[in-house]
Amino acid sequence: MEGWAGAQWLTDALDSCGVAPTRSCVEAFMNRAEPYDAHGLILPASFVPQPPPTGPTRACLNAARWQDSAQGGQGGWVTQVPSMTTNCFDVPQLPYKPWRRVRSTADSRQPTDFS
Repeated sequence: MEGWAGAQWLTDALDSCGVAPTRSCVEAFMNRAEPYDAHGLILPASFVPQPPPTGPTRACLNAARWQDSAQGGQGGWVTQVPSMTTNCFDVPQLPYKPWRRVRSTADSRQPTDFS
């Protein structure tokens, strides 16, 4: 579901920019402090920089399935639990570390940084 929610987030960002979207417009939408829920698919979350985690966080699980008759016959995801806050657990939270792609060059076998 995270992949679908991410695609929905990008789609909503592009839609907010009109017929000629720009990178700055999409980034402005995505960098808002307003929580985003992918049209009710996920619990509202803010995707803004946070300080490194100091302990566990509360995380909730949801199960959903696609239903062709949802959203007035347009189709959509339908939750399979009465509330998205019923299956929640305290879990360790890991800090974000940017990914750096490294590959060896053919000549020297030394890593090349592509970041």
